[in-house]
Amino acid sequence: MNRQKLSVYARAAPHLSPDFERTLAGLACVDRIYDATGTHPHSALRSDDSARYLNPARHRLLLLTVQPGRLSALLDCYLGRC
Repeated sequence: MNRQKLSVYARAAPHLSPDFERTLAGLACVDRIYDATGTHPHSALRSDDSARYLNPARHRLLLLTVQPGRLSALLDCYLGRC
């Protein structure tokens, strides 16, 4: 949390919600997109030991700023429940 903004990293197409990136309107703003050809997120996120599913070499990764009061709805969509 920075300057009263909640930011999260999420896969653009998780298994339970392959169209997750298309459902973000009104829930979160995409601040950055990480993929195998571009810039990389913080090195701790790229660790194969702790967060293999967040490695942009394997999966497109989004840095999202969550809209106020929308975290629960964002998680529901990420889990395929929206």
